Amino acid sequence: MKIIELKNKLGEIIIPKKWEPIGKILTFDREMEMSKYYYGTWELTLKERSPIGINPNSAEDRFKAAGNQFGEKEHTLTIEEIPDHFHNITVDGTQLFIAWSNIYNESGTMGYKLVSGSGSTFIAESKGGSQAHNNIHPVEVVYFYKRVA
Repeated sequence: MKIIELKNKLGEIIIPKKWEPIGKILTFDREMEMSKYYYGTWELTLKERSPIGINPNSAEDRFKAAGNQFGEKEHTLTIEEIPDHFHNITVDGTQLFIAWSNIYNESGTMGYKLVSGSGSTFIAESKGGSQAHNNIHPVEVVYFYKRVA
């Protein structure tokens, strides 16, 4: 097989451009000067996003159409998303059974309400920083270029 190099009048190698349809996404491990290798207008796409396959038969509409975007990089759990749970606290040798409740102590933080045991309402100090947690699965960052025109 004979390799042919195309050169311009200055002796520079000419790389033949490729034609790709609008909407085509190409992936590279480095930044590319797309106009040098491909016809049309290209832009970086999927910035800080992962691709996911379409499913026209999905029970969820968000998976049925290309271009839909959803999900979040970080998420702070709401009370409804925290698993239902209970705490046992022992005070002066007496075990108290308490459950999470939407009651507040003097500082305005949520606490616990006595469910069984002696005494009336018991407020315990809440714990946790209410910070968002990361929802990103292991990834490798690459360049996604999409032909837009």
